[in-house]
Amino acid sequence: MSLVRSKALERSQVFHLALELGPGLGFFVAYEFAGIGNATGTLIALTVASLVLGWSLARRLPVLPAISCGLVILLGSASLILADETFIKMRPTIGQLLFATFIAGSVLLGRPIPERALGPMLSLTRRGWVVLSWRWVVIAIALAAVNEAAWRLLSTDDWVTVKLVMGPGGLLIYYTVTRVTARRHWQTRDV
Repeated sequence: MSLVRSKALERSQVFHLALELGPGLGFFVAYEFAGIGNATGTLIALTVASLVLGWSLARRLPVLPAISCGLVILLGSASLILADETFIKMRPTIGQLLFATFIAGSVLLGRPIPERALGPMLSLTRRGWVVLSWRWVVIAIALAAVNEAAWRLLSTDDWVTVKLVMGPGGLLIYYTVTRVTARRHWQTRDV
């Protein structure tokens, strides 16, 4: 891979990471200064903005972020309209379980989502993509369980703290598991 293409890929990855983390960071800042209701409104607005910005630059609408955006709008609006923070607290659980379901379904259909998402960056064996996919399913279910326990057992302030750690922490877990899996299942290409 050329140095110019490599730098462009790195910038693209950083930009996508910012689009992924931006709405959550906005939520935390708004929560700190204005409470759960304003934080929920901020999350809705920034999630929609992130999806629109991502679409305007890539000219395609990624399915999983679009579904996540729909969940934020639906459950966030329910929280605001009904003045019940339970709905926004459930969103990460539902989102992670949907993610796990989509990945499992994609593996069963023979088209693993991680392969479609990371194929240009990683060259794994067929078995490697399947192993990575199932590991992502386990991570998603574990993150859903952590969120479910946190919102049910902790105060809103403590749940927000858990969410603050879970966002980047979850991405770090996915990244680490992907790297470890890639090392073991790397496909060498004949030249």
